[in-house]
Amino acid sequence: MSKKYLLTTALAYTNGPLHLGHARSTYIPADIMKKYLKLKGKDVIHVGGTDNHGVPITLTAEKEGVKPEDIVNKYHNEIKRDLDNLNVEFDSYGKTHSDIHIETAQEFYKKLKENGYIYEKDIEQFYCPKCDRFLADRYVEGTCPFCGGEARGDHCEVCGRHLEPTELINPYCINCNTTPELRKTTHRFFKLSALSDDLRKYVESSDMPEHVKNMAYSWIKELHDWDISRDIKWGVPIPDSENQVMYVWLEAPIGYISFTKQLGDVWKDYWLKKDKNENDSDVKIWHFIGKDITVHHSVFWPGMLIANGDYNLPSSVISGGYLTLEGRKMSTSKKWVVWVDDFVKYFDSDYLRYFLMVNAPLNRDCDFSFDEFQKRINTELIAIIGNFTHRALVFSHRKFKAIPVVDEDSLKEEDKELINKCKETVEKVDKHIMEFNFKDAIMDIMHLAKEGNNYFQKMEPWTVEDEGRLKEILYTCAVVVKYIVYLLYPFMPNKTMKLLDLM
Repeated sequence: MSKKYLLTTALAYTNGPLHLGHARSTYIPADIMKKYLKLKGKDVIHVGGTDNHGVPITLTAEKEGVKPEDIVNKYHNEIKRDLDNLNVEFDSYGKTHSDIHIETAQEFYKKLKENGYIYEKDIEQFYCPKCDRFLADRYVEGTCPFCGGEARGDHCEVCGRHLEPTELINPYCINCNTTPELRKTTHRFFKLSALSDDLRKYVESSDMPEHVKNMAYSWIKELHDWDISRDIKWGVPIPDSENQVMYVWLEAPIGYISFTKQLGDVWKDYWLKKDKNENDSDVKIWHFIGKDITVHHSVFWPGMLIANGDYNLPSSVISGGYLTLEGRKMSTSKKWVVWVDDFVKYFDSDYLRYFLMVNAPLNRDCDFSFDEFQKRINTELIAIIGNFTHRALVFSHRKFKAIPVVDEDSLKEEDKELINKCKETVEKVDKHIMEFNFKDAIMDIMHLAKEGNNYFQKMEPWTVEDEGRLKEILYTCAVVVKYIVYLLYPFMPNKTMKLLDLM
């Protein structure tokens, strides 16, 4: 039986549009793989959407005096616009604030509880007497106990440490500046610590890259149970609690399942196990994510799936590195960022797709520099691929008004040698792409274009008077162009489709 491939991309958080870093780490790589597998005739779907819950959205809504749904709808539409402009295609694209997702997440939670992985525990949490409510992480700010820097909720902005809000010095409610008091509240916890052995075996048997496995192992050594409830109104309601919602990192990944359900009963072919004791070996589930959420996808999410028991586990987690801008860390708050919507107003998205994939291996950080962007587009795409395809097609049109057709058996050895290099390039590119090594795949395509240029220059078709031989030369060049176009299509769908139309 042929394999089925389910590709997912990290759910974009609806508190802003997309910038180039999002495109590089997650969405473009997944779309390249989807387009490539479709070229090979594989059964593949790409599922994605937006993450709509959590405190940052309620904070933004309160500041702007609107409902959380208004913030979600605004940025859901802007994010989808940005992805469309990058030619990133989905078979299903959804929202976590939807009936199908809420129902799926609540069913998932009930199964976790039924299987004995959910328990209740009293904890102390900050409560604002003036606002008359418990304060979720981001509603409390104060001073970091480790470095003395400004700390927001569970994160220090200066030293980067993860904090418990109760650790903050001089805490205050961001809504009214009142000093909060500690009160007891009952939260639900997920028994992640009980899954260490299962998760270790899973990671060992998975297809995850070594750097992802190593990161997962470091967390599996010391797993703690997970507080999965929040004392706020905005989110997926916990079925057995009146005033709490699920922690966003519990319910959001379930979106991969709920969004696939939007396709109808076919979702079962990808997600539901045929054998309750093991994964369906005919299904490959690949999560494309940024490296900041690698642990969530290689440890927490598989732990949830193992505890549930009904679903296939991800085969691999493809973790894309960070993107800096002109050598500096991107920062939306400091306005040091390039938004996708702004970029595509000035440049074809194909150029961005190419540059972000060829600039560095996917698993490494890389930098976006406008000077380097200009240089690589001009010296590689235009000077090598553009030059060869232009010369080959224009010369064919000028001489014959079409690509000449010849019997390949009549070709000379030097012609056949170049065509054989095309076939060898297919094998190399296939190996690289299936190993998520997009940079080397592009370099092999570029090398084939150089070979084509060398052949064209060596054959000097402008000097060939024998029409039969000229047809053989131009046919050989057209074959090379065809291979380049098809291999480059997943990376640059706009430009390659224009070339196919010309051919």
